[in-house]
Amino acid sequence: MAVVDISTVHTDALNLKNFLDAVLQKTVSKFEELNVPVPSRYFWTMGEPSIDCEQLVVSFIQIYLGLPGDEASQPQRCSVPRSAVLRISVSRPIPVVGVNGKAPTGDKIQEASEIAAVDTWVFMELINELD
Repeated sequence: MAVVDISTVHTDALNLKNFLDAVLQKTVSKFEELNVPVPSRYFWTMGEPSIDCEQLVVSFIQIYLGLPGDEASQPQRCSVPRSAVLRISVSRPIPVVGVNGKAPTGDKIQEASEIAAVDTWVFMELINELD
């Protein structure tokens, strides 16, 4: 599949792309600042990402006129703030049933859960930088 060249697109049309670039960079920077391993594959995408490996993803859900959290059910003036709904996710390896049919040990399950707790805390800290 060919990728469309956007090098000549007017800069005004690149606002959402640039915003998503910045959110991804802030997310990666926060992980690095807190010395949390960043998956080697990270990107932003429109809609739901495929989860087929360890990755960090910023997913665009929607954009609307109005303040964040607004139901966007009432008519809005064009001059009101614009809000974007995003989902930021990280996928990491998890212990699973082995080829011998044995379940992973409790220690292995907790070990994998520890990085999930760390990732969750990083996201909580990141909120302050994405307002």
